[in-house]
Amino acid sequence: MIEYMVVFVNDVSLDGFVLGYLSTIGKGDMIIFSAGVLPDVDMSSEMEGETDTLARLCVMARDKEAVIVAAAAVQVEGGYFNSVFVIDCGHIVGVSDEINPAMVYDKGKCLRCYNTSLGRIGILIGDDLSYPELWARMAVCAPSTIVCMGAGASAVGLCSSLAALCSCTVCSTADSRHAVFSDSGAMVRSSFEEVCRLPLPRSAPRPKILTRTVSTKIESAP
Repeated sequence: MIEYMVVFVNDVSLDGFVLGYLSTIGKGDMIIFSAGVLPDVDMSSEMEGETDTLARLCVMARDKEAVIVAAAAVQVEGGYFNSVFVIDCGHIVGVSDEINPAMVYDKGKCLRCYNTSLGRIGILIGDDLSYPELWARMAVCAPSTIVCMGAGASAVGLCSSLAALCSCTVCSTADSRHAVFSDSGAMVRSSFEEVCRLPLPRSAPRPKILTRTVSTKIESAP
């Protein structure tokens, strides 16, 4: 089984990452930008070209032939969401919003899993990791990797059980700590570094498994 690298970015700005680390990142890897790295994203400003955060990420993903998973607070159509963008080789595959936010954010409506060049990636954000019913929905999507973005410190321990339930790799970021769990639930490796690289298996594509009894979507890059 071929391995690729997942690169966790935390406690450093987007400009700082580009200037200090981007040149060391290999092609075909996954880059995860933890909460707090990116500025707030106003979708109207992005669409009108007044800001270019998403455009920069798309260029980065294209040049590195990478999958980027990036957390940001997003303003769109009068709502304010705790969101994660999934970008594959230069294209925005989709955006996931936290379904059960505990703070000032609006509620997201749907759990999503995305087909990418590095396999099917599921996203759980913040306190959503603490809701077992969302685990069941994620398992139905049959992801090869789940990214748990910004979970509370007390919830990180749940990642091992999530990995075992869904039979996939789980990558988590919380309180500056990055961790990878194998499909057996064992922690493969963890780190407190600002930018760290951990190996992940490149899983074979899994069949689409969906039912009408769960509010779940699988979305693919165009």
